[in-house]
Amino acid sequence: MTQPLSHPEPVEPASTQYTDWSGTVAADDADGLIGRDSLYKLLDLEQGRHSIVGFDFGVTEGAGSWHISVLVADTKALGVDKFNDWASYVEKHGHIPVTEYALPWDTSFEEFMKATFKRFNVVLARDSMGQQEYPLAVTARGQLPFGSLPADQ
Repeated sequence: MTQPLSHPEPVEPASTQYTDWSGTVAADDADGLIGRDSLYKLLDLEQGRHSIVGFDFGVTEGAGSWHISVLVADTKALGVDKFNDWASYVEKHGHIPVTEYALPWDTSFEEFMKATFKRFNVVLARDSMGQQEYPLAVTARGQLPFGSLPADQ
């Protein structure tokens, strides 16, 4: 069941209270991996009608669990059949309307990641370094000891 909003809410870039760290993310779809159901099947979405166009996930101090949302466009209702149709739609309407579906609370982050991505990479740098302003370059590799984290972290 979905509930329409009175005004569209733009999907904003990721941020946190202080955004001490920022960076980039890249991922490959897990669709087609043998022995795994596609995310469309797991979410009971009709792949010819719906298009998963984004994700919003993160964790908040004190909440203790991940929030995971899938952003879905109804391609049939929008009349979008090909990749080029998205640009035309945005040019005409200003944005792509999506429905944000929150995954059930009992969905673990690991379960979500395995169902969604074949490969996933996040690169973060201190926000004050600004990845474009002060480029970073790895000049050595090593391993640091990592003690046990307290249970609430």
